[in-house]
Amino acid sequence: MTGLKLKEIFTDTGSDGFKETFREFLGYFVKQFYPGIKTQIEKLYFARFDYPLFVFPVFILAILGLAAFWKKPTKLRALGAAAPAGLLFYFYFHYWVYWTAVIFILFAYTIIFERRDKIRLKNFLLLTILLGLVAAPYFINYFNFSRDASSDDYARRLGIAEGREPGLAELGFDYIFYAILAAAAYKLFWKKDRLKAILIWSFLAAAVSIWNIQMITGFVPAPNNFRRTVSPLLFIIVAMIGYELSIRFSVAIPRFKKIVAVVLVVLTLLVVSKKINNVIAIKNNPEDRILENYEFSRDIQESWDWINVNLKPEPKIISDSFMTSLYLNAHTSARPFLPLGNLTVKSTQELEKRFLSANKLFNVSPETLKGQLANTLRLDCPEMSCPSNSDQNLRKNLWHLYFHYFRRGSINKYLADPKHITQEYITDLARRYNQIEVNLNSIDADFIYYGPWEKQFSQVYWNQKNNLKLIYQNPQVKLYKIIKQ
Repeated sequence: MTGLKLKEIFTDTGSDGFKETFREFLGYFVKQFYPGIKTQIEKLYFARFDYPLFVFPVFILAILGLAAFWKKPTKLRALGAAAPAGLLFYFYFHYWVYWTAVIFILFAYTIIFERRDKIRLKNFLLLTILLGLVAAPYFINYFNFSRDASSDDYARRLGIAEGREPGLAELGFDYIFYAILAAAAYKLFWKKDRLKAILIWSFLAAAVSIWNIQMITGFVPAPNNFRRTVSPLLFIIVAMIGYELSIRFSVAIPRFKKIVAVVLVVLTLLVVSKKINNVIAIKNNPEDRILENYEFSRDIQESWDWINVNLKPEPKIISDSFMTSLYLNAHTSARPFLPLGNLTVKSTQELEKRFLSANKLFNVSPETLKGQLANTLRLDCPEMSCPSNSDQNLRKNLWHLYFHYFRRGSINKYLADPKHITQEYITDLARRYNQIEVNLNSIDADFIYYGPWEKQFSQVYWNQKNNLKLIYQNPQVKLYKIIKQ
């Protein structure tokens, strides 16, 4: 089970069940080095554009900058450490929290134990001042946003663990692993390179502190993301320990260091070749499951192109499908009536109102509405082959509407992934759905999009409406202009 716990420490929250977790452990730490495995993986670790592609370069600069400053604290290096550390505030929440904790711990150590080193103390003070200046606009924007009436709803949709309970129940093995690394750093570096040992301890101490920051603040946003934040430093620490051991073993075993270097080069080449094989396999013969998620029909693509060419910028378009709303945002300049919960700062009450109104306008039955929220709709496409992302369209509406809104509780309950929306809440939404009245004049939209994803919820014959004008159609998609009366 140790290997499985290591997988959770180095990646993210664990999977359901022993077999699934063991499969992922093999995938992360074993199969990456064997090019003969040709399992098609459509999303590599650096697939997300916002994270980690944007975040990691800045985070690496922050690590290098602080390490260089800690080794030789000059004014120029203080600037080199403060600039990327400050930029982290504008890239990813969990990274700036963790990295600020690292800097604070090192600064506290300097004040207590290195106060006689005036140059180090003065330049560390300069580093913190520069960091504060870079981060100041972030906090100004935060306090301005926090005064907005919908800010609390938006924060809860992104995920909030509440309470002052220490992070222990779900993190026991994490702390043990941190202690092992700390002991190894003491054994290997304390006498030889004290500053390096202290730097490693600050990384580990900051990890412990962020897992328990809720004991001070009373809450912590999406704590599971801290695993992603800490894991790069754990890899770095393990690499530093491994490198030091290879140097020491090279004294007893001739050429041991060269052997380790060759092994690392070979493993690196194997990882690269594995990725190349994966890309070639997907390019030449992609699996059906991948095509279903990433290939759009020509009709859908043409409808997006038509919107971009023929409608004015930012047209207001209504659909009852979160998939349509998501891709209209991505592929056109449209302003969908039905926004996704994590892509808008509107209140949750407003999101529910728009969700119910859109479904009512598209004549969705109350049973289908309940099925969307309970994730029980069947994947059934009687008139056509299933459009891409059908599973997301039919069974992930609760997620797209609320995201983490109902994921309440302490950090340990949050990491354990408790249940979300209750059946009573769904019943109340269905009651509200039956009571609302919607018409084309009252809807804050100028166009109706009716395509394959919408047809999975209901069949609507829009041509019978007098205040609608069909402005575009192809075999699968129709687009109507709403004529306000």
